Amino acid sequence: MQTLFHLHFASIDSTQTWAKQHLHELPQEGVSLISAETQTAGRGRFPSRKWVSPKGMGVYATFCFFISPTEELRSRLGTLGLVLAFSAALFLEKNGIFPKIKWPNDLLVEQKKIGGILVETTPVEEKWAVLAGLGINLNGEKASFQELQRPVTSLFLETGRPKKPLDALQEMQYFFLRNLSLFLQEGFSPFLSSIQERLVHRKGDLVSLQLSSQKILGEMVSMLPSGALQLLVDGIPLSFYSGEME
Repeated sequence: MQTLFHLHFASIDSTQTWAKQHLHELPQEGVSLISAETQTAGRGRFPSRKWVSPKGMGVYATFCFFISPTEELRSRLGTLGLVLAFSAALFLEKNGIFPKIKWPNDLLVEQKKIGGILVETTPVEEKWAVLAGLGINLNGEKASFQELQRPVTSLFLETGRPKKPLDALQEMQYFFLRNLSLFLQEGFSPFLSSIQERLVHRKGDLVSLQLSSQKILGEMVSMLPSGALQLLVDGIPLSFYSGEME
């Protein structure tokens, strides 16, 4: 798929929110891209999570495309966030750092967060709109992250080299659109081994998975072709399709 429409804002509340509110104005063929120099209300996976978006310090963007909601395609969409995370990892590797993917949607460098992914779907007439958002820390310095409660890093802190956000977005767009085309044609299987190699948690690791109402403690087994995480819990292999890894 190709990007046919790109809107870039100097400032916006959230690229994800804007895209969701203006779906009827976006072309339904190809991929639309909404990006911004800064966000005033950047979003994470949970309402309590905000994505800090200083001006010129990162990539803040949402890819949007429309699909006919066949059962097969709908079943694939749960793994799209991993494909976008993999695409962002390829961009970072090209620029000299080698992040790990924290299932299901974070990018870490030495346990410090450098990127996050948010994928949402919403019905629009007879189609589904898919919104794939990402935030990547590019040029932030230590002072930029002092108020955050978790370890965070940036491309600049890891390499000492600044990166223009629009240049970074163009590189990332190349990786994602190439991977998106393959994903829509063949599903998640072409990406499984490459993503497994980049996972933070490896086979045999003891992990904690926070679900909406309970915490699961188990031993990492693998990531399945469906994108689900398989854990050994009290000797029983269980599969999880969502949750927060701790």
